[in-house]
Amino acid sequence: PASDGNGQISSFGSTKLEDNGDILFTAVLSGTTESSNDNLGLFMISDAGDAEILLRRGMPIPGGREVLRGFRGTA
Repeated sequence: PASDGNGQISSFGSTKLEDNGDILFTAVLSGTTESSNDNLGLFMISDAGDAEILLRRGMPIPGGREVLRGFRGTA
């Protein structure tokens, strides 16, 4: 399941290994509460093994009134 409990990872997209050992990756999620409005995310797995959602379609953009609609890759 996604680290926030909303959906399951159904496919992986871009991945990137950071110099500090963190792994960033994009993923498409299935079974989310908002269907295609929150089914894409950018995740990070730290070198300690903890997984975290950094960005997710439908999340509020900090400092604004808009929500994230999508993004491209991890570079």
